[in-house]
Amino acid sequence: PLHPILLCANLLSTFPVVARSAFLILENLTLVHTDPEAAKAGKELGTVPALAIRTAFVVFAAVISASIPNFGVVTSFVGGFCCAVLTLVLPPVMLHFITKKSGKSLGAEAPLVWMTFLIGVACSIASVVL
Repeated sequence: PLHPILLCANLLSTFPVVARSAFLILENLTLVHTDPEAAKAGKELGTVPALAIRTAFVVFAAVISASIPNFGVVTSFVGGFCCAVLTLVLPPVMLHFITKKSGKSLGAEAPLVWMTFLIGVACSIASVVL
């Protein structure tokens, strides 16, 4: 009984944050094509066109998610893979390149950093396979 409510709360709180960048890109593209001078001046799209673009985006996302059977499986696949890569794989790689560029070494932390990397790769593979 509580699980569906929490899933809805998660969706309602995360979708606006995730979609915000897409909204801004679409609004900027619309402004560039309709009023290039305003776009160069750094102005924003009006309220009504912005709301129309955002509404169309949300409707499009809803239609796509409703038309794909087992959309939860697709979401789990992408989410599991991306979360593992973004939290466990990329940070050790970035740390490696930053320390290498600065001329320093990881020292005693190197085994822990590379273990984190390997755990991330294993989690990424497991999220795809399982």
